Amino acid sequence: ASSEQALAELKRLKAVEAQAQADALENALAPNEPGSVVSFSLVFGNKKAATGKRLVILESPYAGDVEKNLTYARLAMLDSLSRGEAPIASHLLYTQMLDDTAPGERTLGMEAGWAWYRVAEAAVFYIDHGISEGMRAAMERCAE
Repeated sequence: ASSEQALAELKRLKAVEAQAQADALENALAPNEPGSVVSFSLVFGNKKAATGKRLVILESPYAGDVEKNLTYARLAMLDSLSRGEAPIASHLLYTQMLDDTAPGERTLGMEAGWAWYRVAEAAVFYIDHGISEGMRAAMERCAE
């Protein structure tokens, strides 16, 4: 196949993948039962953990109603663990020593969390409580 054909096929596949992700997000936004969680994954390629567990980065809201969002993030962590994944939720970790309301510290924590994207297999977005500004920034990172 010519390089033009290969490029055209790559663009077509990216469009199909983007539509599939949009469809998954639309389905995930449908109402769900209380106590359950809704998520979708953005996969980063063919990385595999030595343990066989999928290494994932959890994204869920933090700012706003912090106590409610912390409880939700912990439920998301349990959900991920129950799926046999090995999750990390940087907003549960770094906010223990960084002030999320201080712009410089927030940026430091977000960038430290995004550094994990180099080794993770996917970012899993838990969206029952909406998509926060930080989650949107993470989605943009995933698209890079």
